[in-house]
Amino acid sequence: MPKFLKNQLVVATVFDDRFEDGEFVMLCRVRKAFRDKMEGRYLLQTKETNIRDVIFEAELEDGEGDDWECETDDEFKLGDCGDKMVQSLLEAAEMKIGTVPSTQGPDRAIESEEADAEHSQNGTEEAEDPDASYDDGDEDADSNSGHSRQGDNDGEAAEDEEDEEEDQGEDEEVEDQGKDEEDEEEDEVEEDEAEEEEEEAEGDGGHQVEEDIDDASVRREHEEPSSPEWYILVEGDDVIEEFVSGIEYAIKWKFPSLERLDRMRGIMDPETGFAASYRETIFYHNFRVKYEVGIKTSRFRIPPSDDEDEVSLASQKARARERKLRHYAKTPYGYYDHCKQEILRCISDPRYSATFPAYFNAAYVRRNESKFARFSVFCLEVIVPMIINAWTYNDLCRGGVEFGENPAREVESIVYSRRAKLFCGLLSNPADFNRRLTKAGLAALVRRPEDVEWLRKMEDVEEGRVAGGKADGNPRAARYK
Repeated sequence: MPKFLKNQLVVATVFDDRFEDGEFVMLCRVRKAFRDKMEGRYLLQTKETNIRDVIFEAELEDGEGDDWECETDDEFKLGDCGDKMVQSLLEAAEMKIGTVPSTQGPDRAIESEEADAEHSQNGTEEAEDPDASYDDGDEDADSNSGHSRQGDNDGEAAEDEEDEEEDQGEDEEVEDQGKDEEDEEEDEVEEDEAEEEEEEAEGDGGHQVEEDIDDASVRREHEEPSSPEWYILVEGDDVIEEFVSGIEYAIKWKFPSLERLDRMRGIMDPETGFAASYRETIFYHNFRVKYEVGIKTSRFRIPPSDDEDEVSLASQKARARERKLRHYAKTPYGYYDHCKQEILRCISDPRYSATFPAYFNAAYVRRNESKFARFSVFCLEVIVPMIINAWTYNDLCRGGVEFGENPAREVESIVYSRRAKLFCGLLSNPADFNRRLTKAGLAALVRRPEDVEWLRKMEDVEEGRVAGGKADGNPRAARYK
């Protein structure tokens, strides 16, 4: 049960040196409280904005408790806030108090509604040169140092005033030198800012999406380190070390990022044509072998994969163990194993969908599949793998994988791979594993630039801002047997 519920008042504190005392306290309302595996994460609204970033429970306090006294002007209802979308709590704070003065830190322009709409239409473009991103970082450091330089100049001005009382002649020379230095520094800052604006306009069409992402995954998009490099970094991490084979497999086949996979728990849109062809699949064959009574000679069809190189085949005992692992330990869910139950609910439970369960149940009844297993088991072992198989093929094509003469067999070998399943095990604790992977130089496995716009779109679908995004199930409907 989440600590905070939808529509509850909460207090979020934003920490930044540009704010007074280094922090800014905002009153928010919970617009979505995640449950199950996502419990402890929330989507928030302020009086002016909707915040896209997921906020963790540890970052919030109860706004209705005795510790906080809210003024009447600060309170608002969930539906009364503005429809302006911002990425982070920091941007929401800036929106509330206005643009931060340049004398307090580097300018951060608050995006207009037109710019926000433009971001929703255009994807994030890739960086042209990884080395250039590091150069840009150095330039940013130079231009952002204006705050400390301004403080030094203020101190020099105060000293000049004291000197003026003692010796006006010397003071005039000091002031002239101080002005020259200030002019030179201002020129340097203006040149740096102009170069940054030109690079932003040319490199990403003026988008600030990459700056909104606070980790290195976007800036280092496709800059995957060589195997020896990341492997050495991972060796010292006892937690990540057990996932090494899954990570190697993910890099080899260019699996989608962990954040994209994590988000798939809520986005289910299977192809309805599967009911016409499921009997031709390897998944249905194995389903029949497993549940049909009296069949003793048929064997499971498990496509060969690179997993065989992990197991010693030197002895009969090892071969027998491998056959058992291939038949029983291998499952046809690949790196989507973590969301197979969510897919199952969408295609078999009429409480979640009024379309897919009826469609697949009609084929189940018409072909008398009930003699093998219940409808939910049939969907889990036949239809769900078909959906995952199609998703995996699309993922690998998007990643640029080139298949051989039999793409279907290659994709099946991946969805049956134990290492593909091991890779999605990194989603058991996303915050910790993402941090460890980024530290090991594997930020591209956590999030890629093209995921940013996609994650926004999926959030819009979930919130019902996109046609067809809301569930059409009947909460009172009886489940199919």
